[in-house]
Amino acid sequence: MYVIGLVERARENLKAGFRLMRRAPGFAAAVILTLALGIGTNSGVFSAIDAVLLRPLPFPYSNQVLVMRQYEPRNKAPMDFVAPARLRDWRAMNSTFQSMSGYYTEDDSELSGEMPEKVTRAFVASGFLQVLGVAPALGRDFTAEEERYKGPDAVLISDRFWHRRFGGNRDALGKTVRFGAYSSTIVGVMPPRSPFRRVTSNCGHRWRSMLPRRRTANRHGTW
Repeated sequence: MYVIGLVERARENLKAGFRLMRRAPGFAAAVILTLALGIGTNSGVFSAIDAVLLRPLPFPYSNQVLVMRQYEPRNKAPMDFVAPARLRDWRAMNSTFQSMSGYYTEDDSELSGEMPEKVTRAFVASGFLQVLGVAPALGRDFTAEEERYKGPDAVLISDRFWHRRFGGNRDALGKTVRFGAYSSTIVGVMPPRSPFRRVTSNCGHRWRSMLPRRRTANRHGTW
């Protein structure tokens, strides 16, 4: 009987609400719009907090990973890029962290397919995957030879690009991708949950070893 009484009261309240909406449609529209805006705003804020603060990063022990930036003394503002030579200095002087590495990303056109394809590729310093605690799901990481100046050009591709371009076939290992006049050999495929998977929603990704060139040997050029 108690449940039936609640249902009856709810029905009467709904009828009264609809009668009020007919009598004052402008007020009803304002209330509905306010509720919609409030619910939408709360949903958006929670989604942002969930993505940035609550959801763990896509690699193990993510709570132990820190992002380091250098500051410009004149304006005391953080700089997004660090010179490769400066990163080597940090590594040599490091006595706090287990390991250090670096990366940067850029958009480019991949030319080995039937049509050019816009992709996002990441240039990574040596030991990058070891710092994050991830490994290729297929193939291998970069070798020491590939991380040397003028060493072989090698890339890791994303799981999404592997399935789209090569149909998830293991024969993708050993094939090449091309950017401009340069070709790089595919040596591995990253797992579905891996760094940079949210950089873009519809582009393939490449991870390439960042080789220290002569022009980046100073401590002022950044990457």
